[in-house]
Amino acid sequence: MALLALSYPVLLNGILSVSTAHMHNYGRSNEALLSSRQSRALTSLRSVLDSLQTPVEPNDDARRKMQKHTESNVGFSVLSAREIALAAIMMQTTSVLLTGVGNVDVHMKCALYLIQDLGYLRRPPCSVTAKTLIHRFAMVDVILAHLRFRRPMAPGSFFMYQEHEKLDHEEPSFRDMHGCHQRVLCFLAQISVLSVELAEDGISSYAEIQARAYSLETEMRVWGRGYHITMACAPTAGSTLPTSQSTRSRPESGERSDLDVVCECFYWTAHILLLRRVFLDPTRSSRVQLIRRHLFSLMDGLVAGCGPDSSLSFPFYMAAREATTLAERDWVRRKHTEMLNVYRDRSREFLMTATEMIWESAAKEVYPVGFDDPFLWQRPHERLIRTMDQNATYFMF
Repeated sequence: MALLALSYPVLLNGILSVSTAHMHNYGRSNEALLSSRQSRALTSLRSVLDSLQTPVEPNDDARRKMQKHTESNVGFSVLSAREIALAAIMMQTTSVLLTGVGNVDVHMKCALYLIQDLGYLRRPPCSVTAKTLIHRFAMVDVILAHLRFRRPMAPGSFFMYQEHEKLDHEEPSFRDMHGCHQRVLCFLAQISVLSVELAEDGISSYAEIQARAYSLETEMRVWGRGYHITMACAPTAGSTLPTSQSTRSRPESGERSDLDVVCECFYWTAHILLLRRVFLDPTRSSRVQLIRRHLFSLMDGLVAGCGPDSSLSFPFYMAAREATTLAERDWVRRKHTEMLNVYRDRSREFLMTATEMIWESAAKEVYPVGFDDPFLWQRPHERLIRTMDQNATYFMF
């Protein structure tokens, strides 16, 4: 992407904007420079999008320059004007993540329009760079769907939301880049749709949606049977509180890699979301707490800054909402601080603030013993969570 930026100012300005935001979060830049570069990036992006109203491909000189790089085995292919614009837009989602400023939904709507125009909703692109962009869009779309309590923007027929496990094994590997199996992404997309349908239709469609949810849960358990075996053989998850950062170390030879652990965290997060948002289990449900404890145990084994844990935000903050005791919540705060010290983006701060608000609301909610009510989402605490998610501006991926 950096080499492409030499020929496309819109990419160069985007890279400079994101880099400056990253440096600013570490105290190595200033607000004035950040604002200037972000403004320049948005202006150049706006100019490119305006020019696409009349489709124009890069001129011959630019193509020859790109061809020269390609023949030198640099590792990327020539992109069309629309793919260049898509790359610049996806960089803006990163800028929003780092700064906490801007509307990521607007960028995603624009990206979806370009993806649809390119025909990439039905089929994967050929170039490595374009595949990377589509993978990133799909991941952000599904995460946003859960954070906003809505459906994904892309339709259910989007090829990324269908079973294509080869995407985890061919370059660029979806699993390696995002710490989440492509099949789990499909599960998460389906869960977001079911949860919204249930909230919209209520009791009228409760039985039908629950039946689809049971079918999905069975499919998830069959696919992730190895995780269930490991969980059953492990010591009781959460029987003792996770350790402090100072007492942990990196996995020894022969143990699972950090990436494997992060992938498992995404899998169990899908189960928690299915339980909470579709089966309507309350936070104190034994099923929710069993998985939450196991997730905390898995996450505690990841040293902040190990690399793959940069993808841990979504599983971490979704599971953190389900913490019930003071000790569990203190562990969440410590883990949040550890990760924030390494991965400094404003979105983590906003998500932790939202988590604290959910905990405060939960303390006021009283559930009868054996509570099982199809109108769970009508209770004040659950309404607060849904409203807060729907009105949120933060996001993560």
